[in-house]
Amino acid sequence: MTLRLLQSRSGAPTAMVGDVYLHSRYDPVTEAIRFVHNLQVPDLVDFFILLEPGLGYCIPYLKKNFPDSKLLIVHASDEYRECTQTHDTEAFKVWYPDNFIDLFEFLEQEIPEGALCHLIEWKPSATAYSPVYEQLLNVIQQFLEREAANMRTTAGFGRRWLKNVFKNLAAVQHPLTFEAGHIPVIVAGAGPSLEDTILLIQKALQEGPLCIIAAASAVPALLAHNIRPSLSVATDGGTWAAFHLIDQIRRAGPFAAGGANPLPFPLAVTLNAKLCSQAAQVPQLLIGDGSLWQARLLQKLGLPYIQLPQRGTVSATLIDLALLLSTGPVYITGMDMAHQDLKTHARPYGLDFYLDEKVSRLYPLYSLSFKRALIDANQGALAIYAAWFDRYFLDKGDRVRVLGQKHPRFSMLAASETIRWDTYQEPAFYMLPKKNPSLHQRPSDLVSLLIDVLQNTSDTSDLIYLQQELSYLFTGNKKAFTIPEIIKNLADLFNRGE
Repeated sequence: MTLRLLQSRSGAPTAMVGDVYLHSRYDPVTEAIRFVHNLQVPDLVDFFILLEPGLGYCIPYLKKNFPDSKLLIVHASDEYRECTQTHDTEAFKVWYPDNFIDLFEFLEQEIPEGALCHLIEWKPSATAYSPVYEQLLNVIQQFLEREAANMRTTAGFGRRWLKNVFKNLAAVQHPLTFEAGHIPVIVAGAGPSLEDTILLIQKALQEGPLCIIAAASAVPALLAHNIRPSLSVATDGGTWAAFHLIDQIRRAGPFAAGGANPLPFPLAVTLNAKLCSQAAQVPQLLIGDGSLWQARLLQKLGLPYIQLPQRGTVSATLIDLALLLSTGPVYITGMDMAHQDLKTHARPYGLDFYLDEKVSRLYPLYSLSFKRALIDANQGALAIYAAWFDRYFLDKGDRVRVLGQKHPRFSMLAASETIRWDTYQEPAFYMLPKKNPSLHQRPSDLVSLLIDVLQNTSDTSDLIYLQQELSYLFTGNKKAFTIPEIIKNLADLFNRGE
């Protein structure tokens, strides 16, 4: 519908779309002041997301009442781009439907992790721009749900993730770097559909070289069918995640013993992943999350690393790695975002022993499996990740495909039961000597190194970034701790029996 500008009784312009007034016919300015005054807003909001505010009369009053908050405008119509009567120029950033990035990507780009956000709806626009308004609202709500879930997870696990970083960096013995190749890549998650594609993977391996990148949880199922991944990936910071690696290294032993390399196949790890002690001897491709504190620590240690954004799910990191390691086509399998009847994962699975230990006459394996499948089916996390992948895959259809049958959720991806080769150059991995191997052998040494970074950072903006990043990991709140408080918490990190 076309936007029409009219003069209100107060003299200020008002707007109509169809037969709907977006602002008061009498006094749109007073209307906006009352609107802002009546808002129920939580404390310490970092970003307001204002959905289709029309001419945006409320924008200057939001800025006046909340001077420390940034305002993002989301329009349902491109007409506002050329409308000189709007207050869009007073906002921090503005998104229009014809932007070169979609709305979710825009929000990810502009809102840093851990920022406190609040959605404001201009209700007349819901009627005027339906159903576009509802679609945009749905995207914003999905983003806010994911961010809220990330903040809850960080508040609960951030301190543990910090400890994992220092332990992992102190233990790494064989840091890796790589040179990209040009062969097809199979990305294997641990979903039940991985079992359905085992024969396709085996057939493809007989026809040409493949780069197989597998989640650590998927490795046992591959090794059980004599399929050796090129690279295993660990991103989970929870204690249970180490069991996947224990099983992986144990099962990989016969492969390593029969090959030229006495070590198991390499492991790509995010710095905060939970690793078992045996992983210290495995060649590791380190993954930084883009935070300033991790970059400073890695630079001080002289360790090679790649930088990938935190996605919240190993499946996304697998694909990010695949696109880095090879220019060839990427085929995904085991990324179901759902279960198959009672099957929640491909078999064998590293955590199945949890169920096996609980089996009894009153609680048979069938019942326990049903209960686990029911819990997984009702968890909101899979739906959040699946919705995120719907957008992630939109511009990757030329590179990413589904191995096997058509994916029930990701309909935008083509499916194929055969692998296509254009070239046969495989990615190459190189182990580098660890610089100063006698230094920083204990996690507490690395804590001291980071404290030294904090105490000797003179750039104010960098210090603010470091403060926000580390405060967020300790509390889930970027504004919770000052630098001295962060230093104290770091110093106590390995002295609290956690």
